[in-house]
Amino acid sequence: MLAEARTHSNKEVRNAIMVLLAGKVSEADSLLEKGGSVYRAVMLNIIMLRWPRALDIAVKHNQFLEVVIGYRQRYLEKLGREESDEKFLRYKGEVEIDFNHIREVMDEAEAAEGMKK
Repeated sequence: MLAEARTHSNKEVRNAIMVLLAGKVSEADSLLEKGGSVYRAVMLNIIMLRWPRALDIAVKHNQFLEVVIGYRQRYLEKLGREESDEKFLRYKGEVEIDFNHIREVMDEAEAAEGMKK
């Protein structure tokens, strides 16, 4: 991660990684979104379990909604819980949860944003 913080071509991504390392998740999220790295911003929030923020970004940019809903559903299943958040329930009906397709979407987004595997 440190190497990427030094070498990434997108200045906003570099800055976001540095502030994330300082523990400033909200600031990193904002920098990623501002810099056009919507997928990175969504995934940061999923990883940090900031589900409402991940959903807000996906809805705002009309991208990666199936990723957010799919991962939220998987997370709740592992906890043995059902979705109760009205906002997530509303958007769940708008997407089909197919993890093969979600993986394809993620692979394309990672390639587009220059993310390394």
